[in-house]
Amino acid sequence: MSKMVVDCWNCGRQLRKDPNRTLRSDATCPECGEYLAQEMSIQSEDLFEPDESSFDDEDHISTLETDRSGLVLSLLVGAVCSAVFVIGVGFFLLSNKQNPVAHIEEVEQVSAPERSTDSAPVATPDVSMVSSKEPDSNEGIEPIARKKSRKLSKNTGFNFLDGDNYQFRYEVSAEFDNRTEVTTGRCTFTVNGRDKQQNAAMTSQEGAGTAFVVASNGILVTCAHVVDDADEIEIQISGKTYSAEVLKLDSESDLAILKIEAENLPVVPVADSETVQLGMDVRAVGFPLSDVLGTDVKVTRGTVSGMTKRNGRTQLQIDAAVNPGNSGGPVVNSKGEMIGVTSAKLSGVDVNRVGFCIPANAVREFLKGSGATIEDSQVTEDLKGPELVASVAPAVAYVKVRSGPDPLAKHTELNFSGSFNKTTKDTRGHMVPSFRMRGSRLGMGRGTMLLTHRGEIVRTTDEEQLPFLVGPPSELLIFAFHKGNRSSWTVKNETSLIQEKQATTASGIPLPRYRDPFGRRRNSEVVKVLPAVETKTYTVESDDKDSLVLKEKYEFRTTQSDNGQIIRMVGEGTITFDKLRGFTSKYDFKGTYLVESEQVTLKVPLKVTASLLSKQDIEAEQARVEQQKELDAAKPAAVNSMGTAPRLERQVHLRIPEMGWGIQQLVFSPEGQYLVAGKSDEYIEVFNVEEGGKVFKSDRLRELGNISSLTFSPDGKYLLAGGFKGEVHIWEFSDEGQLTPFGKFVGHSRDVSMIQVSPDNQRVLSGGAEKRIRCWDLKTQKEEFVLSQLEYTKLDVHFGDENRAFISDGRKLVKVKLDEGEVLEEIELRTSGSANNVFFSPDGKTLALTDGYALKRWATSDGAPLAELKGKEVLWDAEFTLDSQKILAGGRGHLVQWDVQEQKRDGQIILGESIMYVKPIEISPNGELIACYPSAAGQDLWIFRVRESAEN
Repeated sequence: MSKMVVDCWNCGRQLRKDPNRTLRSDATCPECGEYLAQEMSIQSEDLFEPDESSFDDEDHISTLETDRSGLVLSLLVGAVCSAVFVIGVGFFLLSNKQNPVAHIEEVEQVSAPERSTDSAPVATPDVSMVSSKEPDSNEGIEPIARKKSRKLSKNTGFNFLDGDNYQFRYEVSAEFDNRTEVTTGRCTFTVNGRDKQQNAAMTSQEGAGTAFVVASNGILVTCAHVVDDADEIEIQISGKTYSAEVLKLDSESDLAILKIEAENLPVVPVADSETVQLGMDVRAVGFPLSDVLGTDVKVTRGTVSGMTKRNGRTQLQIDAAVNPGNSGGPVVNSKGEMIGVTSAKLSGVDVNRVGFCIPANAVREFLKGSGATIEDSQVTEDLKGPELVASVAPAVAYVKVRSGPDPLAKHTELNFSGSFNKTTKDTRGHMVPSFRMRGSRLGMGRGTMLLTHRGEIVRTTDEEQLPFLVGPPSELLIFAFHKGNRSSWTVKNETSLIQEKQATTASGIPLPRYRDPFGRRRNSEVVKVLPAVETKTYTVESDDKDSLVLKEKYEFRTTQSDNGQIIRMVGEGTITFDKLRGFTSKYDFKGTYLVESEQVTLKVPLKVTASLLSKQDIEAEQARVEQQKELDAAKPAAVNSMGTAPRLERQVHLRIPEMGWGIQQLVFSPEGQYLVAGKSDEYIEVFNVEEGGKVFKSDRLRELGNISSLTFSPDGKYLLAGGFKGEVHIWEFSDEGQLTPFGKFVGHSRDVSMIQVSPDNQRVLSGGAEKRIRCWDLKTQKEEFVLSQLEYTKLDVHFGDENRAFISDGRKLVKVKLDEGEVLEEIELRTSGSANNVFFSPDGKTLALTDGYALKRWATSDGAPLAELKGKEVLWDAEFTLDSQKILAGGRGHLVQWDVQEQKRDGQIILGESIMYVKPIEISPNGELIACYPSAAGQDLWIFRVRESAEN
């Protein structure tokens, strides 16, 4: 038995069809919901079982090899069938002149959604197999292949499966200065009810405008604001109604290209707008005030009265009467050629005798790549009024748009619950913006959400807000589909930015502001509400059976200034939607939070990631937790060193007052004579610690930014500094403490928080926010290799010799052979926790890090955990003493010393009760001096001398 093969024009799905079954003109693809009859190809083949390899690059069926007798038989049967078919079709057409499609039977096997009255007429297939027999319910079309599409499938939407666990985790991270603020959490959805009815009072909105034909195959031009954000677009032209698709739209130029399924349409020729002169007679053609004046075309007459710049673009000014509804219509000259497109806003106020239009040459440029062939005018002489209208009006179309929710649609009610945790990493005392979520650093949230199939949130009770205007956690993976099959669409919402009491930091940055799309109010006191607009533009990257990939462009912007400031959040992201589970599976977004004023603009880069967990992910995560519990149980018992430690006798060797904006990094020269400070205000200063004075101050290092790392080459000839902007600068260091520029390494793209030079003064290892270690030559700055095994930004390196190094981020310990760039060994240390500082002992036997209140340690030989040292305060920077037997750490207002062997605190150096923390700390190479800097700007730089006779 033969089969028919049908290609779906939209998603590329190939369907096998029984030739004895009728393919009705409104039959739809079971994959994407599109009508199969549109641009469809049907091919007859012998019965076979094709697979993916059976199709060429254009998804047509490859010819199967057959034996010679089989081929002859197939040709004979095909010829007989063709003759019978031609005779049958001829008889059918003759007997159905009045109603040529009356006897086409419906294919019941294909899901055919209801069609609105404004749907495009569908062409009859080139080949139809007509049968008077009613088709069986389980026979007819069956899918056999597909190809990816860049259009949105009609039936794609949020479909929650019974029994599925919709649990996703997310992370919002923002980096500024040398600080990273990270909010992590997870959210779980469960279905509370299906087929819920929304408020019947929420009705869709309608609007109207004008378009005109520029190519006879159904290409029209209109204004972007006429069709932007429209769910349905209806075109009325030449007494017929069509459904239109947006091929291209640009809000900045206010132009859009539409496509309807029609041929041989009259067109409006396009003139050269460079020939337009002031005083030229023009006519504006369109459908103004259609709700009052009706939907017959209207023509107003005027002249070109000026050429002006609006929103940075050239526009023609005309004095022909222009009213709402004229938008998108042609402005023509006396020959009936389009010189411009009327751009009065659809929702704008009446413009009395002043109108603006987009020049024709801008339209020509915009049409490039659309498939439209612009036709030149054949008119050589001016036309009289009636002749001109008769020439142009048939090519001008009435545009009707609909947008908004469907009040009759059924929705899903969801319960959601989630937890979140905010941590701040690598705080260095510099004044930076500080944001918080409502409630504590660790919190819970729960509520309900009513969601449409298209992803419209009808209502929600989520009051939690992620920082930097990212929005409610429960809405991270929710986005609005378009009703049609557009390849791109925009969603705009009027919203607000709410400021609560005590909502600014010391630097004037808004603290607990949040966006409020539903006009909610919290119990806390509201100080100010700023109106804002949220705009999301989605573009289909790919669409197949299993997944949909969208590109998102996002902007949140206050429309009213706050003390001269405009607050924005802009960025781009990628959304992956899992069609099988009916929910978003992955979201990646990179953006910038901005506070803009006339004097300065604050920019905070941020990143948002979210991913849906599979059942396998959840099970694997539970297994990791159990494994970690077993590992923790096998560790040596932690030592609780809380209590009062004796005050250490340390002589204040030098105290340098008022270090301005503060110090980010300290390093002693190898012989211990000089101390170099990398400052928050982008300067480097050199102090002679023996004579007690400053000997050098650099120019402002704008290319570096804040100084994130400092080191000397072991021979003391070079000083290296890494900066927030990703560069490493190298200076020659003289015996007098003077710096002479030598070179720079620009291989990094982000903050360089760690630099170390090999013992032979040849190689440099550097890394930081990129989570990569780069090895490069000190003299030539040529990169030799890159290590990407590490996962975190806190790094340290210890050189076993000139060719062997230990590298760690506190999660892994990596042993590397430098001359070959070979990883000799990689040891997993732990799976949880954070680190303020990672450091090796001078003898290389121990790796340690500060994690909250604890000092955690491992043996570098095999990665075995050593006893943790726990205190009663957060520990920031820390260093081993020269003999590797003690650790000196910065706490609240003092330095704390631990005895590693005795596993206890054995002393402290008091700096002052008002000091929040001490960081950085540096011990001189000979172990005799300790340099440290307290938190915040304007503090003093302290240098202590260690007394050999001091009791510890």
